[in-house]
Amino acid sequence: MKTGLLLGLFIGGSLFFFNALAWAGSAPTPDSAWQALTAPNGDAVQVFALSPAFATDQTLFAGTQTGLYRSNDAGQHWSTPGLAAANAVKIVPSPAYPTDHTVFVLIETDALPGRQLLRSTDAGASWQAVWQSSAVQDLILSPDFALDRTLFVAGAPVGEVQIYRSGDRGDTWLPTTGQPTDLEASLLAISPAYATDRTLFVAGYGPMHRSTDGGTTWQRLNAASPTYSLAISPRFAVDHTLWAVYREIEASAMQPEAGVIRSTDGGATWSNVTAGLDGNYNENYRSLVATPAGDALYLALTEPQWDPRFPPRVYRSDTSGQRWAPQAPLPDGNAPSQVLAVGALPDLFALAEGTIYRYTGLCYEALADGGFETGAELLNYPQIARAWQTPDTPLPAGYAQDIQHAGAFAMRTGTGPHGPNIYSYSSTYQAVSIPANAQAATATFWRYPTLGDPIATDNTAEDAAIMLPATPDIADYHYILAVFANGSYDILRTWRDNSQIWTLTTVDLSAYAGRSFNLHFGTFNNGVDGRSGMVLDEVSLQICLSSRQSARLYLPLILRQHVAPALGGGRQTAVQIRSQRLL
Repeated sequence: MKTGLLLGLFIGGSLFFFNALAWAGSAPTPDSAWQALTAPNGDAVQVFALSPAFATDQTLFAGTQTGLYRSNDAGQHWSTPGLAAANAVKIVPSPAYPTDHTVFVLIETDALPGRQLLRSTDAGASWQAVWQSSAVQDLILSPDFALDRTLFVAGAPVGEVQIYRSGDRGDTWLPTTGQPTDLEASLLAISPAYATDRTLFVAGYGPMHRSTDGGTTWQRLNAASPTYSLAISPRFAVDHTLWAVYREIEASAMQPEAGVIRSTDGGATWSNVTAGLDGNYNENYRSLVATPAGDALYLALTEPQWDPRFPPRVYRSDTSGQRWAPQAPLPDGNAPSQVLAVGALPDLFALAEGTIYRYTGLCYEALADGGFETGAELLNYPQIARAWQTPDTPLPAGYAQDIQHAGAFAMRTGTGPHGPNIYSYSSTYQAVSIPANAQAATATFWRYPTLGDPIATDNTAEDAAIMLPATPDIADYHYILAVFANGSYDILRTWRDNSQIWTLTTVDLSAYAGRSFNLHFGTFNNGVDGRSGMVLDEVSLQICLSSRQSARLYLPLILRQHVAPALGGGRQTAVQIRSQRLL
């Protein structure tokens, strides 16, 4: 193993020192996979729900054309407590289900008026109709339902009463006052702190509205619409955050045409957080959900499939929705229509093509847009933050269409054989956080290197790991860095490579468990002799957890200096070199 000398690096207008950290290891084999659950009575599932205490009671509910089914062993076996609750379109267990055994089911009926809301207080053994309407679309229960007995239903044509409230578990209903008049409601979301803040949201075809007094009055919000899914932060009382999936009305000129928006002030203002997603109108994003701990969000991209670069799948965000990483596809490329997360992995479920799938592994993809296909400028969305950032250097990195390993684009750092020969660092990076309980964290990527500097042609990759401060007399090279919030750097790998072939490369980042940093890929050109570059494609960071996550998000390290971490297995680098910012 090689360790290097302190090295000066100019990126983004600042000069820093950093230490060299050796190349490490090979990628673990991810254990992530979707497992199909047993079909209840062999029927196709239309909708499903999980007990709020799933971690202990392992209870699932599945709605089919023939009735409502319940499993008490995570979907291995099913009973049929609710044949009366056939054709379910929404299933909502009580937040206190383990003690009150209450379940509400919204069903489609052949008889007028067309939809009924059923209630069971014995885990589905018997049912009572508590509401009926031709247009009811959604229902939601107060988080303190066991005490306040409150629930809401929503849905009606524009101009009619949209939202009704019950304060006696559904026995009687009254319309909320100050009803929205410009909305066809289909979605409800309620604050986890509803008992104190009295906040809920209603959305659908038309502008989203918010109430902060339990539905007595409503305020119109300036959020993109129509809305197809709503998710509210489990810590809403503190962070005031919620997310919405939208898709523009044709010819509205909204950009991007489809995606995710986020508010961090309770809905007063919104920003687009579609980085890593294709914002085309034809992409159908549905079923947005936050984990109970708030450490991750999941989003379903369902059919139809308009672009083979973006197949139907589940996306994950561990950046509060700022970036979205594609997860392992479901078997046979099945399109997810509903996704639920009741805890840390593997408590992730998806419904696709009538089958419930469970994510059985502890590994997930952490990088967004690893194929470099959704950059804002590529999709003509300049106002949207990119998943990948490119520092403003004399020779900035940029998207490449003339050479790629897969898809339509790749990312070029440095320059091409006929490009400018300028003294510059040229890099692209994405912020990553590796949980403290990560058993393995492995970056893999395809690189296409060119090295035009004749001084470098006889140097090996090992020689490049020990370098003097990079001045014009230093030969060109390619690099990967871990860049920390205080400006210090670890060299993860360097090359002097003129192979000009696509090469699959692996870097073990397991030693950085519990750390946040920017993962930089780049090329140094000294500005003399030949031109050098490195094209990247299909970049991935697979993180595999050793156990259920106990922590939430990891904040960037804010220290004046840091020591390079031990490599996997507790081995220390041959020389621990402290990195510090040059003042």
